Amino acid sequence: MTSLHEFNPLAVAIIALLNPVVIAIGLLMGRSADQPQKILVAGFAAALGGSVAIWIVAWLRIMPTRGSGNEAGIFVLQFLLGMGWAAVGYYVVKPRLR
Repeated sequence: MTSLHEFNPLAVAIIALLNPVVIAIGLLMGRSADQPQKILVAGFAAALGGSVAIWIVAWLRIMPTRGSGNEAGIFVLQFLLGMGWAAVGYYVVKPRLR
């Protein structure tokens, strides 16, 4: 029988905030967006890329995982942070490149 682990919101926040893949994809896609509506798409792509990076790191056993059950929370928070980084790329970085 499997046991449920305690929900740790601090761990979810740390994993999502410190994921460099989310930051990189969000900034790059936000910078190359030609419409502000694409910030939403960039946020989703950043969350997807961040989730794949976490999966690869866990598969290589670099980061210990034990079935925390926080995957959905991590994805949602990475999506919101990815949209934030995409907005920074669109509104701050892009005007400076012109």
